[in-house]
Amino acid sequence: MARKDALLAPLTAFAWAALAEVVLGAAGLLAAYRISGQHLKAWRCTMLMAKELMRDSWPLLLTDIVMLSYRRIDQVMLGEMVGSSEVGIYAVAVMLAEVWCFLPMAVTSSVFPSVVEALFQDRLQRYYNLMSFLGWAVALPVTLAANWAVALFFGPSYSMAGPMLTGLIWGGLFLNLSIARSSFLTIMNWTRLHFITDLLGCLLNVALNLYLIPRYGGVGAAFASIATYWFVSHGSCYLFRPLVPTGNMLTRALFLPKFW
Repeated sequence: MARKDALLAPLTAFAWAALAEVVLGAAGLLAAYRISGQHLKAWRCTMLMAKELMRDSWPLLLTDIVMLSYRRIDQVMLGEMVGSSEVGIYAVAVMLAEVWCFLPMAVTSSVFPSVVEALFQDRLQRYYNLMSFLGWAVALPVTLAANWAVALFFGPSYSMAGPMLTGLIWGGLFLNLSIARSSFLTIMNWTRLHFITDLLGCLLNVALNLYLIPRYGGVGAAFASIATYWFVSHGSCYLFRPLVPTGNMLTRALFLPKFW
């Protein structure tokens, strides 16, 4: 009983810390809003605007649920089909691959406002080029150092995480492009199209995992993730006419990545 309480205490502390982070962040935003001379009393709400926001936003909520599903369901399926030991090794590879996820998010946060203000092909292409460049810049050195880094930080018992990391890190290239494409779809208010492409990607991920995991274990799950991220970001563009120009721009970005 005492051991159970000891385990629950840190988990509870993490939960309270997460809540405190949200509260402090909201307080900081409110303080900045007041300092800039704005006032909450000036806010006005109209039912028409509320209905429009609800109509446009529900596909985004479903998209996030689907995205979280296909980014984590591989670990669930791996545990059910192979075992907890393989999941532990795979989790190490996932953790190392996701260390770099802050890069595309940081770029999107800084570039997104300018893309909104001026929705031009040239600016979008540069945005895609930059996200592709970041993906290549991370994937190439990590591929060369994956086995060495895993052995150094986790020991020989996790040696199989090296090939898994090599696969997952290339999925990060397409994840970068997926984040960039999501920004464009949000600007265009093509939220339903966004949801459909992510849903198809989730179904593809499940199908590939069912085939690859029994044969190749965690390495198969890693390559299923690569295929899924490619389809969601790039391949699905050629299934829907409005997204074909975006697909062409992403193709150029993949083969001609630039930092500028």
